[in-house]
Amino acid sequence: MTAMLGGDEKLCKALIPDYPLGFRRMTPGHSYLQALTKPNVEVKTGGVRRFVPEGLELGSGEILKVDAIVCATGFDTSFCPRFPIVGRNGNLQDRWKKEIPKSYMSCAVSGMPNYFSR
Repeated sequence: MTAMLGGDEKLCKALIPDYPLGFRRMTPGHSYLQALTKPNVEVKTGGVRRFVPEGLELGSGEILKVDAIVCATGFDTSFCPRFPIVGRNGNLQDRWKKEIPKSYMSCAVSGMPNYFSR
């Protein structure tokens, strides 16, 4: 990640996690990190104070003028396959009705050795 961020100390401090690989979803696709180093990109790491007609007011008082705001406050964890997927521990539909869905690196499921999703 350091190489992809061009060694930029500020970006590295803000973006390189302090937890091991695979603990959370991995960094988005090819060229994502490199895009953050482009001259027309500015990474803001402070908190948002409020929405204003022009865009966002940051905790610092700075106003960011934007065309669109996309909020992601969580993820729907109620996913259950629409068809039976049977593995070593039974049908995934049955398992995920009883427990919160869990996966490895967001693409593989324990007890389902040939089931991968993207």
